Amino acid sequence: MSYPSKYRAALLAFGVAQGVIEHYADVFPSIAAIGPFLIPVAIGLLGMHYYFAAKIMDKKVVYTGLAAYIFVLFLFKGMEWGFPKDTAAEQIEALVDEDYVMKHFIFHVVLIGVLTPTCIPFIKKELEGKTVKMN
Repeated sequence: MSYPSKYRAALLAFGVAQGVIEHYADVFPSIAAIGPFLIPVAIGLLGMHYYFAAKIMDKKVVYTGLAAYIFVLFLFKGMEWGFPKDTAAEQIEALVDEDYVMKHFIFHVVLIGVLTPTCIPFIKKELEGKTVKMN
């Protein structure tokens, strides 16, 4: 992701919590109940990703990526194509539906594809051992 290193521990913690809520709601139903409260956090983190990306990249790429990400969210939610369910009970039920699980996997693949162009500059710099300078 495009986050400076000082934010990565918190981002990782959020990712783990979100992953448990989405994929293990049946194992941890009490934790899954907080899922709806994490949606605004996830939207804020997405905004921060594109904010940081816009500081070092061509803004056309960043804004196109943001528009594509939002389009994918609305498309998958509107078509019921593996988008996480609104309640813990619905998510638990969905996790045993093979069709939902496959569509949810495809949803993740598509989101990764949409995010990749705005992540590459950060990954490349880190692999080269360089720090990304934010404008």
